[in-house]
Amino acid sequence: MKRELIVVLVLAALMLYVGGLLLDGGVWSSDNPPVSVAQIVASTATVVVTPDPTPMFLLEVPPPPPSQGVLLAARLFPVELEDPGDPFPERVEVPVLPDGVRSIPEEYFQAAGFGSTLASRLAYASWAYLAAQEETGIRWEVFAALHIMEHSAISSNPGNGQGPLQMTGPWQRQYNMSFPAGPLDQAGLLRTFLESADAVLAHFDAAENYIDPAKVSGPITINSESEEVQGEFAYTYNGRAYGSSYMNSGYVAVGYAGITSLQVCAVDGCAYKTAMTRDGYLANFYKLVNIRLS
Repeated sequence: MKRELIVVLVLAALMLYVGGLLLDGGVWSSDNPPVSVAQIVASTATVVVTPDPTPMFLLEVPPPPPSQGVLLAARLFPVELEDPGDPFPERVEVPVLPDGVRSIPEEYFQAAGFGSTLASRLAYASWAYLAAQEETGIRWEVFAALHIMEHSAISSNPGNGQGPLQMTGPWQRQYNMSFPAGPLDQAGLLRTFLESADAVLAHFDAAENYIDPAKVSGPITINSESEEVQGEFAYTYNGRAYGSSYMNSGYVAVGYAGITSLQVCAVDGCAYKTAMTRDGYLANFYKLVNIRLS
């Protein structure tokens, strides 16, 4: 009798131990695996990027290199951008990329002055920037600078449904745009840029009303490197909420011309303002311009 009781107790203890492991995720079967954040991230950390097999448009550009991947967790849970630090330099030495380049390595963005987190995101998105330039005629630095300002260069459609360049409802209705929330591979990111291109150009057309031709050397186009052109364009894109000068706008001017901080609207109607210290559009645009394609 004692022997049978001992066996029952041992079996009961063993069942409790195994049950505890199952609850903790230590033991699992293919029919009922445990789920944890660590396992999800580990199983999806590297995503091999391939273009959409049934694209919505025809492109005469090669697919992104199969070796390139993206950390899914980094796209879904963005890291705050670094503070600009020292004032933006007039020119930095960045090696010229060879002919026929289809993506820009991370080290080129770092050499241009971007921190490691942002450089990694920009390198991943660079295939889409360059392909969008080829398809639309809008220089890739404009797409990249807007992408930085509007979505921290993250390759996803955010939950507000406005896409990585933050196209609000009226623009979406006017140009028949749609941006379902979720992560984007390089081909998907390119599609969002192509969908947004007409609205980007419409913002530039509106900005031309404010551009002073006397301050511009050369043609006044969205591809100009003129501070007057790019400053007024970015100010118009962001809503022109800070008086008559784009240099009053943190979105445009922080990190440029020695400006390290500006007050920006934190809510609609500017009922509350906060200090912006990360680089604005002009600083980012000119850092990108320093990456020269041969």
